[in-house]
Amino acid sequence: MHVIRDGRAVVSSLLRVGFWRERDRMNQPAWRNGLTARDLEDWNRYERSSLALAAVQWRRVIHSTRAEAERIAPDRYAEIQYERFVRDPRGVLRAVEAHCELKPSSSAERFLDARFELRDMNVQWRKRFNPDQVEVLSELLGPTLSAVGYPRDPPTDWVRGPALRHPFSPTADLDAAR
Repeated sequence: MHVIRDGRAVVSSLLRVGFWRERDRMNQPAWRNGLTARDLEDWNRYERSSLALAAVQWRRVIHSTRAEAERIAPDRYAEIQYERFVRDPRGVLRAVEAHCELKPSSSAERFLDARFELRDMNVQWRKRFNPDQVEVLSELLGPTLSAVGYPRDPPTDWVRGPALRHPFSPTADLDAAR
């Protein structure tokens, strides 16, 4: 199960959280040899900015995860959009249980009810980034966002598609079209 969040929101979050800032992730890749030559070129093209670095790292995580999943267990891999889970945690839980061939769990539902106050925080990137920064993110993330089901300019209450996406199944194109 791969939970995917809008890359623009992830970049916004990374640029603000302590563990990212304190470990100098604003100026150097989070892991050694984790970025491709293209990723490094893209980062350099934007003057090695923190914004571009966080963006290419999110993009690399998505591409690497999908490549590994397709190679190892394409029929068992599924993606959950963060926004879908926030909007309908019980529906996503049921879809995960079905995908994993698990019995429905009332204790998991009780846990969701008791422990979580879910709020979609993706709207924050719209407030934090200026139009030039949004354009940089669109250039760096656009194709990857599209591949994982995010439109270029989603409305603030946007959620689209099934509870789980199966990008390597024969019906992946149908899932993406929903």
